[in-house]
Amino acid sequence: MSALRNYYEDVRKRYKIWRYRPQLWRFEELGLGYLQIPKVASQSVRETLYRMDEAVVGHSGSFDDFDRRRAFHLTQAEVRRQISAGLYVFALVRHPLIRLYSAWSNKVSRSQGVTRRNIFSCHGIHDHMPFPDFVRRVRD
Repeated sequence: MSALRNYYEDVRKRYKIWRYRPQLWRFEELGLGYLQIPKVASQSVRETLYRMDEAVVGHSGSFDDFDRRRAFHLTQAEVRRQISAGLYVFALVRHPLIRLYSAWSNKVSRSQGVTRRNIFSCHGIHDHMPFPDFVRRVRD
């Protein structure tokens, strides 16, 4: 039964990834696109792009107007088509080790016990697990 449960859990995760529609900020006149990755200075990057849009391209207006004009939720296939059409698409990512430590620090080492759901329990990670054990478990 466990193997069947694991199979369906894997299918569910793949489906979630497949249907994910990332947000792409398009600047066609500059040949540029920014693929937003959540929790990676997104607000700061968006504010910088908003100022760039005003200064370089000459658009003005509210941030909501900018958002409606520039941001699009696209499938991964649509993002690939944008790249194939010549749009230079970039994204900012967190350093993997910093991200790993942050996950452990915020979700495992300082967990609040029974009042908080352990989102990593399905991966064999328990509350207050030491960092070296957490790294080994993630690696395996």
